[in-house]
Amino acid sequence: MSDLEGDKNVSVIERGTIPDKMTPASHDRWGRFAVGNQLNKGKPAPHARRIALLRAVLFKAATPADMLEASRKMVEMAKEGDRAAYAEIMDRTVGKAVPSDLESRMHELEQLVRQVLGKSGGN
Repeated sequence: MSDLEGDKNVSVIERGTIPDKMTPASHDRWGRFAVGNQLNKGKPAPHARRIALLRAVLFKAATPADMLEASRKMVEMAKEGDRAAYAEIMDRTVGKAVPSDLESRMHELEQLVRQVLGKSGGN
């Protein structure tokens, strides 16, 4: 037994061991959980069915007039200074905010990709 094996504060990578539940066979070739992996529990089916049922009930209960009334209330809340209401309205109408330098960063990335492809002879 090495000095690292008994230390609980040392990661499995530092020890050089992989627990049984995380063997490479528990993942497919793309690194995703493989069928039968014990760590790949996912959401239990009853949860998904319950959410689907709640959504169906909400769709039946809420009329377009109800949604219009709720939307108007949210606009009023935003006008009164409710930052969460304002953010929700902006996210749903204009879209989520993106970094202002996104366009220039995308341009730089495209140039880099062209350079790499040009050097490797790819098209």
